[in-house]
Amino acid sequence: MAAFATAEEAKAAGNAAFAANQLGDAVAAYTAGLRLAESSTDTQAEATALKAALLNNRAMAHWKAGNDQACLDDCSAALELEPRRAKALYKRAQCHARRGDDAAALRDLHCILQIDAKNKDAVAMAMAVKDRVARAAAAETPMKKAFTELSRAGASAADRARALRAVAAIASDDPSAAAAARREGGLEALWAVAMDAAADAELQTAALRALSECVQHRVVGAPLVAALLEAGGGGGGSGGGGAAAAAAGAPFTIEEVAAYAAAPARAEDAAVAALGMLVRLLAHDDDALLRRFLPQQHRPTAAAAAADAPKAAAAAAAAEGGAADATVPPAAAAAAAPAAVEAMPSEGVVGDWGKSLNASAALAWARAVAAPSKTVRSAGMEALARWCAEPEDAAVVAAAAGAAAGGGGGGSAAEAAARNEAYRRKQLRSWAARDKGLAAARLASLPLYRLLSTEDDAAERRRAGAAVSRVVRSVAGALSPDSRKEADKAALQEALQPLLKFGGGEVEPGESRIAAVMRRVALATAIAAADPDVGQWALRMDNCIAEVMTLASARGEVAQEIAAEAICAAASFDAGRPLLGPVLESGLVFALMDSQSAAARSAAASGYAKLGMVSQALKGDSNDITKLLNVSLDLIGADVPPTEKERAVEVLTFLVTKTKVKEELAFGSARCKASLERLCEAARAINGRSPMAYGLASIFATLAVSRDELKAEALRDKEISVEQYEQLQKRCDAEALCDEEIFVAPYEQLQKIAESHGQGPTDDPLDADTAEAACRRAAALVAAGGVAALRTIADGASATTQLAIAQCYRRVCCEPSARGRVVQQGGLSALINMAGGGGGDGGEGGEKGVAGEARHALAKTLVTTNPNLLTEAQRLGCVAPLVALARAHGATNLQQFEALLALTNLASTGNAVRARVASERGVAALSYLMFSDHELVRRAATEAMVNMLPHPDALQHLRSKDGARLWLAFAGIADEDRATALAAAGGIAMACGDEGVAAALVEAGAPQTLAELLSAGDADIAHRAAVAAATLLAHGGETADAMRGCKDLVDALKEAANAAPTGHPGADAIREAAAAIKG
Repeated sequence: MAAFATAEEAKAAGNAAFAANQLGDAVAAYTAGLRLAESSTDTQAEATALKAALLNNRAMAHWKAGNDQACLDDCSAALELEPRRAKALYKRAQCHARRGDDAAALRDLHCILQIDAKNKDAVAMAMAVKDRVARAAAAETPMKKAFTELSRAGASAADRARALRAVAAIASDDPSAAAAARREGGLEALWAVAMDAAADAELQTAALRALSECVQHRVVGAPLVAALLEAGGGGGGSGGGGAAAAAAGAPFTIEEVAAYAAAPARAEDAAVAALGMLVRLLAHDDDALLRRFLPQQHRPTAAAAAADAPKAAAAAAAAEGGAADATVPPAAAAAAAPAAVEAMPSEGVVGDWGKSLNASAALAWARAVAAPSKTVRSAGMEALARWCAEPEDAAVVAAAAGAAAGGGGGGSAAEAAARNEAYRRKQLRSWAARDKGLAAARLASLPLYRLLSTEDDAAERRRAGAAVSRVVRSVAGALSPDSRKEADKAALQEALQPLLKFGGGEVEPGESRIAAVMRRVALATAIAAADPDVGQWALRMDNCIAEVMTLASARGEVAQEIAAEAICAAASFDAGRPLLGPVLESGLVFALMDSQSAAARSAAASGYAKLGMVSQALKGDSNDITKLLNVSLDLIGADVPPTEKERAVEVLTFLVTKTKVKEELAFGSARCKASLERLCEAARAINGRSPMAYGLASIFATLAVSRDELKAEALRDKEISVEQYEQLQKRCDAEALCDEEIFVAPYEQLQKIAESHGQGPTDDPLDADTAEAACRRAAALVAAGGVAALRTIADGASATTQLAIAQCYRRVCCEPSARGRVVQQGGLSALINMAGGGGGDGGEGGEKGVAGEARHALAKTLVTTNPNLLTEAQRLGCVAPLVALARAHGATNLQQFEALLALTNLASTGNAVRARVASERGVAALSYLMFSDHELVRRAATEAMVNMLPHPDALQHLRSKDGARLWLAFAGIADEDRATALAAAGGIAMACGDEGVAAALVEAGAPQTLAELLSAGDADIAHRAAVAAATLLAHGGETADAMRGCKDLVDALKEAANAAPTGHPGADAIREAAAAIKG
């Protein structure tokens, strides 16, 4: 190639060679041009632009020649010279894309679009690269990799198990991945592994668990349920249900899953996994129900649903937390919706919808409950209970919250419509649960019935009773019109009556009469535990109570346990208690309390305590109380199942309302040993989530309060005195005597029976209690470790349990000697956690509830506790709750007073606490409370402000003329309230060293006020006034001139100096001030 005279000439030659597709000559010409450009006489900017152009052109030649690395190097070199050269960026992006580096290509394309957002070539290429990336990602998703490994020909059992666990893990959190697995036949593959007889149990279980994780998502489960509905309920057998389900898109039928789980040779883990998967799947049956029956304006028509199927599928996936998937075929998306939206039923009847599905499901649970494996039976009972339960609905919860916030009928029309729709949703769900319960009662109760009297496993017996109760509750609790409710209960009774033939002979051939009786009584008990109306019907059937008495007098422990459970269930509702008259009269309840079975003792004691609580017939010193007390305490201290201990605690919560029982628990007696340590040990052995937690916290809280104080607490904040309440109660009792009661005679019979066992009248004049006795019991509770025990159950406890704990702490802290031990045993930390911060609690109600009780307990604790013994974290943690309590509008004067005393105490420890008080808007709260109508609150607020004065926020309060005037006024009320006057005068003396405070005080008339304080004849106040005067004089200038210009002050200081008592600590201060004012 000929030599070029200039770089421009070389560039032109290169362009000509490139146009002629002579790529080698073009590269050589551009290279020569770059060498010439180095020695060019052009300006630097021109030379840079020329070199960038040559590099860019050479890169294009390399690109066309297929030399990707050389092309990348030239583009990068050009971009170093001109970073915004779009052509170089675009060519480099093309090169990256051709080499497969899509991420680098997208980075360059993003830079181009930042330079020129309308660059069509860059936009098109970016879309193409993104589409390729998406296709590649879809082709190699973790889910697809897992299924590929699962179906690989040479995969070992371990490899396949690992792949199944991966499917489960991915589907658990990613609904879109589960939906993709369903579209591509993944569910069928998982079911095939589960059904593979050659696969081991571990592999089958893993497949079913993966299938369960997939169907839990509505985007997968709802279409499957719709397919089962289309197939006629998912039943198998000769009717071709399996083929129909497969044709409709379901990989299995309900009958197939049930048969799989109930197979005798099936591994327990696989059977349980199959039942769990079925429960998760059937939880989506409400989706089709809501779509079918909600009003037209709230659901799209079938045509609209089919037309907008991709959007509907994307919305469903997004609702489950996954990515939108617009590739779902319209037919599949519309499968979950019915062909038409029907009107909301008005009579609580949803017709034949889901009847076949419910029947198949009920039969599935019946087969599971009848399985030979105890584990499978337990899973079947749990599945039945979950299936019959009405599913939670976030929309209903939110609407209920909106209704509460809007006062029920308030809010906009849109909010009202949302609440109405939410209620309709709840109605439909309850009707669906009702239909499931009826299906289960007809088809699934018999296997459960057989388990109600099993003698070798009490836990299985209880699970069977709980499942029966769930079935009954689903029917009785439906939100139906009254007429429909009666029809539902009649249908339920019709289904259950054949199983309740008391005295009607054996249920099964070869069965003993006592076993049949146990089953019938246990069934009636489970029904009574679910619904009082249906329970009354069951217990009133012929010979039921007589059969209960037969079991109570039997020798077998299981029979006694079932009898005691029946007594306890009947005692739990009004209509059942009168039925127990014969049982009480026979004395069998007391015999059961002596049973060898802990379960029988606890249930009998609980039932009898409930009867006594309602009739109010038990005296504190009666023999029956002794019996109940000892039975309960023995159960709490014994090695028995938690259920029995829970019942024993339940009994004690009733007994502890008796003063004599309180004293015996705390200090013991001839009939009962002191048991606080036993109760504390029981509390330390559980956590806040235990059913015993609330009972124990309530017992401890009741021990630490007297009856009169308990009544006063109940009436507090209700604007009614104890005396007014007692008069009102007498009037109501007199009016109640005129009311007609259906069971007056039976209740009179119960009263007579109670009296025959040594029980006294309703009013027990010997059941007296005093505040001093409550303080002694509180001290005993603390000594036994009650504070630490309560702290153990406070973690994770419900709000109700935490309220009882906070109340107990507050009552314990009424005894000053116990406060230090509350801190030592960790009670302060527990209170800080329960008290929460001060945000949002300063308004009405901030002094109530868990937080309010905990804050009041904190205040009581810190009134007399040395704050220097606390850690800094504890001191700072107490500030926000105390400020919130002091600021609460509805707080009582006592609460505010004690909160202020505690803040005063804490603020004395240093600047860290003062800064925290100020950050919690404490200074404003204290200044507001200085205007309180209550003398003690006003005084405590002033003293707290005095301890805050070194802080700038407190000084700022005094820098205003109004603030200074208030403090001067308080300092002058010694005749009315000397303590407040002393605090105010001391605060003035401490704060007047600040120039701003000094100026405000002088402007507010401090010289005259100080003169009056010096002349008042109170040496302590005169001392503070003299210190303030000396400090103000030390400022000099106008402040000192104003002080010296007040003749009354000059004369008062002179007289006070002459009259200062010898030896008084203020004498020297007065003389110093007198000398200073002379100048």
